[in-house]
Amino acid sequence: MFGGGGSSDTTKLQDCILRQYDSMVTDPRQIASNCDCSVSYVKETLNEHRPNWHDDNGGLL
Repeated sequence: MFGGGGSSDTTKLQDCILRQYDSMVTDPRQIASNCDCSVSYVKETLNEHRPNWHDDNGGLL
């Protein structure tokens, strides 16, 4: 698993989002589709747990 060793402070949905991102799926729309949630929730989760995520996707918001 990715990010093992930390306190379990994420939900299963957040884990799905973070696993997708850590697997190099950087388009929030694709992550939202893969995890069955909204694009805004993906962005909120990435902002909280991967603060520099938007630097990696060419600024697409």
